[in-house]
Amino acid sequence: MNKMHEVKIIYLTGKTGKKYRFYTFRSPEGFKPSGGVFAITRRRKRKSAWEHEVIHLDEIHDMSGLHVHISQAGPQYMEEENFIAARLENDPLKRRKSIEDLLGNYFPSRLRT
Repeated sequence: MNKMHEVKIIYLTGKTGKKYRFYTFRSPEGFKPSGGVFAITRRRKRKSAWEHEVIHLDEIHDMSGLHVHISQAGPQYMEEENFIAARLENDPLKRRKSIEDLLGNYFPSRLRT
């Protein structure tokens, strides 16, 4: 039986405490040509709930090229238990501000100085 992935919403929190809504997908293919912020998460079951561990955060000006971007980043990001969490944002300034906030919480060493 072929099951389609049901889109779920997760919230990622920035360093400022702001919560950002992301939609999760199993595949990085099929996105529309719009700018956005994305995370690659590793989903694991803890007790009776699913948790998403953020393993990569980035921004992109064209989400339709996300599959190429991720495949070039490395095979570890394409593992079966990983999900794509995507948030559309066409405004480059807003995109930069949100990715810096998120990086400050999840990967502070990646912040550009």
